[in-house]
Amino acid sequence: VAGEVAVDYLLGLGHRSIGLLGSAPPTELLGKTFSNQDGMERALDAAGLLEDAMRWFVPIEDESSPAGYLGMASRFVERWATTDADARPTAVVCKNDQAAFALLAALAERRIDVPGDLSVLGYDNTSEGEFVYPPLTSVDPRIDVCVGEVVDRLLRLLDRTGEIETPHASGA
Repeated sequence: VAGEVAVDYLLGLGHRSIGLLGSAPPTELLGKTFSNQDGMERALDAAGLLEDAMRWFVPIEDESSPAGYLGMASRFVERWATTDADARPTAVVCKNDQAAFALLAALAERRIDVPGDLSVLGYDNTSEGEFVYPPLTSVDPRIDVCVGEVVDRLLRLLDRTGEIETPHASGA
């Protein structure tokens, strides 16, 4: 859902070429596969932009250090800066705010104007986004809502298998 929100936001601003910095392999939970880019891919596909966008999906190789993020961001910026203007994205969604911070640093180093030349959208909505220039626009994943949904699903699943009894309110 968050990926769809991100793409819809950028499409609403007029962007028609969008990349993803830090795409990662999907994770599995309760037998279902999740990816932070599923929603983004659905929204891009619905807009007829997925094929072009896939050329600008850049994987992250090392999430364990700031250097890993900066290396990924620098490679993206080098490729972006050496590509004809009509063939490069006008916006990029970052896997998380850390990737966005690294991208902003790499863009500033090359004196590429954000958001004039390239719009950058983070994911996590961390408070540090207020302290970078320009201030980072970021998708808020509403972790509290996601955790609540996971707990509800687990309780329903366990209730169906008879392994637990869900508490029921009693009349007083």
